[in-house]
Amino acid sequence: MPYELWKIIFLHVAADLPFIKARESAKMSAVCRFWRQIVVESSELWDVFALDLDRTMDERSILLMIRRSGLRHLHVYLTHQTPEMRRCSSTEHECARLRRFIHILSLCMGRVKTWQAELSCSSSAGDMMLNMQGAATSLKELTLLCPLFSRQDPRNRAEPAQIVFNLSPWIPRFQAPHLENLTLSVACFRITQTLSHFASIRSLTLVLGTENVARSLDGGLLLKTLAALPSLTYLKIDGSSVPIFDLSNSNFPAVVFEFPSLQYLCMDTVSKNLFTSLLTCVRFPALVRLDITNLYHFLTLYRIFTHLNTQANAPLLQTLRLCQFGPNVLCSIFPHLTFCRTLILHQAVTLDDPQLLMLSMPHGTETWFCPNVTSLELDRVPLITVHALRCLVRERKTQHANTPGQGPNALVDLKVFHTAPLGEVHKAWFRDNVPTFHWGVRRASIDV
Repeated sequence: MPYELWKIIFLHVAADLPFIKARESAKMSAVCRFWRQIVVESSELWDVFALDLDRTMDERSILLMIRRSGLRHLHVYLTHQTPEMRRCSSTEHECARLRRFIHILSLCMGRVKTWQAELSCSSSAGDMMLNMQGAATSLKELTLLCPLFSRQDPRNRAEPAQIVFNLSPWIPRFQAPHLENLTLSVACFRITQTLSHFASIRSLTLVLGTENVARSLDGGLLLKTLAALPSLTYLKIDGSSVPIFDLSNSNFPAVVFEFPSLQYLCMDTVSKNLFTSLLTCVRFPALVRLDITNLYHFLTLYRIFTHLNTQANAPLLQTLRLCQFGPNVLCSIFPHLTFCRTLILHQAVTLDDPQLLMLSMPHGTETWFCPNVTSLELDRVPLITVHALRCLVRERKTQHANTPGQGPNALVDLKVFHTAPLGEVHKAWFRDNVPTFHWGVRRASIDV
């Protein structure tokens, strides 16, 4: 078999599991001399560094991998690989291992393209940022998570050394002029100072940490910092790992910011005031899609969508995705979704026939509920019947034909992910009345 074909096979074997890529490469090199020669000379097999912070670091292996990787870009993964993500014996041990690894890698920092660190506490994250120095000119993706840092968990009480770092910002001493994707745990009281060092990012994910830290966020400063990121096109605020808690209204100023380049905004399980302030204190001239997960009803919910429903605040917004929303949410916001052309409702266990049929009813005397919707996607809708779907499609199609320019748009794209099969008669009817129709079961791993 040709030499190059052997290399392709080895790359395929190691590609599916990047975290153990080096280990699999070492196993293949031990089979025979011929395999060893191929593996050693294939720099593509040695460009991933996966360090388990629960184990003693093998410096010789790291140096060997650096030499075998040639001039390729490097991908670094620092994590705890034990099932329960237990803490190191102490914060000092974790910091010491990080410092030693960074020191070994310092001569090739310019080749690092991906750096993902899942650490046990905020102090380790701060120490890592302080020790990473130099020009990381190839760094495109930086992830810094502290999933175990929780004052509510008695196993992870903050130590005195940690408190110093928690009160201080994570100040990086390295330069990453081409960094595009940044993911940070909000486990630092002055996270905005950290963000200000990465003006080139295009994608930002903020993972809400402990209640104490998140409550201390300066909302106005956070919005001001985000507005100062000129290339930011994707923003996700993820609070799904902690219980929802509210923030003080005093944390947000009565001024309007502008996110000039933001196109995709995703909010997952955030507090009412953070949710309201982010969507009503900001203009989105480039926003095209809004994703909201775990949305519950409150009295002023409609004001958020009234703000987004104006050309001055979100002129390009056309797609709205709601996932896991509570009762009465749709009744509150449907009158204010004129902007919406694509409506996606996932895990919509509270959606029933009367709420769905609102999309086929007039709102007042001059307009309709969601008049511009042409694409509808429903997932996990146990209360929705086929009869209601047929009524919705038929009514919108009839009104669009009878009152052109005044009635609602007809549906041209309908996707329904349901556990029950659909009869052939119903399938034929939908295909005759909707240009693009799909009925099926969504795989559990796909929910976007």
